[in-house]
Amino acid sequence: MSDYSIRSRYLPPYQVIFAVDVKDFSAFESVAQAGITARIRPIVAAAFRRCGLGEIWDEERWHRVIGDAYVAGFPTRALPLLIHPLLDALQVQLEEENRVSRDERPSRPLRMRASIHVGPITDADDDPVTDGSGAARVETHRLLDSAEVKQVLSRAGDGTLVAAIVSDRAFTDAVLGGFCALGPDRFTSVEVAVKQYRGSAWLAVPVASGDLLARGIRPLTEEGDAEAGDASAHQGAQVIGIGSIAGDATNVFVGNSGSISTVDDPDRLRRPRRRR
Repeated sequence: MSDYSIRSRYLPPYQVIFAVDVKDFSAFESVAQAGITARIRPIVAAAFRRCGLGEIWDEERWHRVIGDAYVAGFPTRALPLLIHPLLDALQVQLEEENRVSRDERPSRPLRMRASIHVGPITDADDDPVTDGSGAARVETHRLLDSAEVKQVLSRAGDGTLVAAIVSDRAFTDAVLGGFCALGPDRFTSVEVAVKQYRGSAWLAVPVASGDLLARGIRPLTEEGDAEAGDASAHQGAQVIGIGSIAGDATNVFVGNSGSISTVDDPDRLRRPRRRR
């Protein structure tokens, strides 16, 4: 027999969760940090209005600004629009903000990471104290903190002011569903692992610059970084390996040009070269 005294609960309404934070916020001088925090939400609001999403901005269900981060909930119908055109508009808005504040604090450009997710979130009408709560909110922050999206901005030049990560759920509904103006080929898939969170996600940038132009936005692995990134730094170096090819080898790096050689007799390195 079912125990009807144990009742299921209503599912909170689905919302789009949009979050941004500032790259290297802690590197700004302390005197500048309060001013940056105060600017974050107005910058996002200006980006909404810049691309004609002022009505969506006015439908913000809840928001939080903590330090360098802004997070808010919006109606689910807005999901495709928060991917495009909002991310492009945020890039343009930051370009304008950085031009205006060039001679003021902070001296370095503002650059932002953004994450977009969708899921059930407690409604502000139920309890304003706990509005915006739920696993989807936590997952949005995990995506924002992921090494994958952080690496995009680290590898990019100063021309890239926004790097975005979109959850697989949001990507499937908005992009693969055909509601977003951007096609799937504008995104790169990644696997994210932050604390206990594990999930698939998609990276995108409105403007690519720096190393992103050379090697794309897919995060570099240590192996790929060594093969591609370090190759230019050591190009032309002469490398002499001491020992057996099949066993462990001790590498000695000498000179700044030449080819790679292997030597099975360590004493040969100590013998003086004949003068020609």
